[in-house]
Amino acid sequence: MKANPRNLLDLFGNSLRYVVPIFQRHYVWNKERQWESLWEDIIEKLTRRLKKEKVTPHFLGALILDAVRKQSTREVTRFLVIDGQQRITTTQLILAALRDHTKERQFDKLADAMTRYLFNPDPDLMEDSDAEIYKVWPTQFNRKVFCDILNAASFQRVNQLYPLVRKARRRKYEPRDRLVEAYVYFGERIRDACTTLNSDYPVEDILLEIFGVLKDDFAVVEIVLDEHDDSQEIFNSLNAKAEPLSQSDLLRSFI
Repeated sequence: MKANPRNLLDLFGNSLRYVVPIFQRHYVWNKERQWESLWEDIIEKLTRRLKKEKVTPHFLGALILDAVRKQSTREVTRFLVIDGQQRITTTQLILAALRDHTKERQFDKLADAMTRYLFNPDPDLMEDSDAEIYKVWPTQFNRKVFCDILNAASFQRVNQLYPLVRKARRRKYEPRDRLVEAYVYFGERIRDACTTLNSDYPVEDILLEIFGVLKDDFAVVEIVLDEHDDSQEIFNSLNAKAEPLSQSDLLRSFI
């Protein structure tokens, strides 16, 4: 194994792909157990940045990857995500929400800078641009919703694609796909932060510093397996954020 400390968004800085293999579980993070605490960390670092105070990086754990040999010059460099897909998927959803709110505020150049961490450049030079343009490629179960969110480029469009539905005689709306709920949750928190802090700081500065938090204030240890490591065995031994592997997860891994 090769281990390297990396800033979170450095993972997405180059032209590469993180592919979630079939034996991985679906996206399972939720508001109560992960999103709220992650946003609290973001807002704490944002406040320090705006006040020009010292910010220390927050460690998000290890990202375990299995490098895949390229089949052609056109193919975008690819890594299988053995552990860490929940974190990198959530990061992409936060970035998408931040980009879309930034576009909504008409800070187009800043939004374009964020977009570069969501999509790989030069699709005309790729082997399979439909897939390789995305820096994160989820499992089949999550893939369509994830791509729809990134391509929608606005909260309005996401809500059109995945509207709230309330069945007859029900007081509450039906839950939407968890990826949609994550995108909406972080979008609302970003909007709240801009509203709350706007009396002291320009909105563009707030959005820029949230971007800065994601770029510089969260760190992971990137562990890349070599050909002698058994990725499936390593996956079976790991739990992500206290979410135990279900029997279906283990069965899918075995198959």
